[in-house]
Amino acid sequence: MGGNQCTEKYVDTSAENLFNWVSGYSALPDVGLSQNMQVYLGVGSHAALVNHHENIKAALEGNAGKYVSTAITTLGGLTAIPQAAGLVALFLSIILDAVTSAGKQSVNVQQQLREVFAEEKVSRLSNLAESFYRQFLMFVGNPDHLRWQVQSYESQIFDQLVTVKNSMVYDGHVNSRAVKTWANGAALHSGMLIHLARFDDAYRSAALTTLQSYQRDLDAILHAYSRKKRETIVLDCDLVLGAMEGAGSYCLYRFRDKESGKTAPMAPVGGQCQGEVLNRHINIMMERHNDIKRMKEFFINTERNVDALIREGEIFYLQ
Repeated sequence: MGGNQCTEKYVDTSAENLFNWVSGYSALPDVGLSQNMQVYLGVGSHAALVNHHENIKAALEGNAGKYVSTAITTLGGLTAIPQAAGLVALFLSIILDAVTSAGKQSVNVQQQLREVFAEEKVSRLSNLAESFYRQFLMFVGNPDHLRWQVQSYESQIFDQLVTVKNSMVYDGHVNSRAVKTWANGAALHSGMLIHLARFDDAYRSAALTTLQSYQRDLDAILHAYSRKKRETIVLDCDLVLGAMEGAGSYCLYRFRDKESGKTAPMAPVGGQCQGEVLNRHINIMMERHNDIKRMKEFFINTERNVDALIREGEIFYLQ
């Protein structure tokens, strides 16, 4: 076979080189779960919250007192917060991050939520998360009242997640932002079910069933997303003139994701077999992109550790 023909070895090697090159330029799409979701909806969330709180105080040094005072004020005067694991730890961490050494909120909590839950058809998730946050502030010190709020919001969030999933899988309205928003919404909803299971064992089976369903949903979403990326990832020719007279010109190929606008210049690909190489690159990305791997691992691990997660729920002391 000629050297310019698209042999399997040539395509695989070129795609591997391209994936590594694009990764090095941070040009892979942003589809990951937020760091807070991963940390505070997983095992050990209460300990993570305590460590985060202590680290903030240590970093603020002489201003730690103002930070604690502002946090207590934000939480309506509470200094001891019950059931501070999972869902509660998640929202407490967001509140603590919003408090500065000057005793003011430098990070808008609503904006933080909108950065995770936003955009067109998925904006309803943003509104629900923000509305729940307001209820959380009012009832975090009263476990029974907070539980009733969680019951109300989890059903609304679940319904919206079904709508968003169907929009991506069946209607073709899939992009990186929608995938990320659905995944964070599904993680939040899972945390709500686990929180409710601390009060009612019936929610344990609901959490397990839902987590299994989300794993199947994620597979379907990622399949649709993979197809869409074949339309948005391209190689552009940056024409370069030859250094010597009469040498003509040649292409340096620039990787570009039309959806995100991210690029990687001088991609290590030739002019032949580009379609095959890009397809193989996308397959590799779907298998090895850390954002995608962590999404899958989150729902698998949450299902596996559901009983340990339900048992967590210590008091968090603001002092």
